[in-house]
Amino acid sequence: MTPVHFVVDMAPVAKGRARSRVVKAKGRTFVSHYTPPETRDWEATVARYARAAMAGREPIAGPVELLTVFLLPVPASWPNWKRRLALEGLVVPTTKPDWDNLGKAVADAMNGIAWADDTQVVDCFTRKRYAAMPCAVVYAKPLDLLPAQVSRRPTA
Repeated sequence: MTPVHFVVDMAPVAKGRARSRVVKAKGRTFVSHYTPPETRDWEATVARYARAAMAGREPIAGPVELLTVFLLPVPASWPNWKRRLALEGLVVPTTKPDWDNLGKAVADAMNGIAWADDTQVVDCFTRKRYAAMPCAVVYAKPLDLLPAQVSRRPTA
């Protein structure tokens, strides 16, 4: 199986927490859960890029290695000297968004496209840096390892 690789050419968005709201309709009151719109839009964009990169291929079967690089915008409020250091890679984003929430949004968006489910991701490397052109670089490849669902011992 060929690896899948693509670059989403917009500022990365971290997975937002599920939200809840109380809804009153037709004399009933209930709690409705929803995903924040920013998360939904980002995941839809990542899914679109993943579909294009897969070019009609079947999803990866078995274990997957996922590599992601998130290039974040340098805060506009920073002075020029600090912006320069950030763009040189000497100042790194030790602030929100968290690396795992960035990766989770990408992994969830690729479900059913690059793989059946992100439970298949067994190796993951994520990097956050600043860049003049914010984007997300995604690389996923199948691993030649046995999944936990193996039903019989492989022959040598």
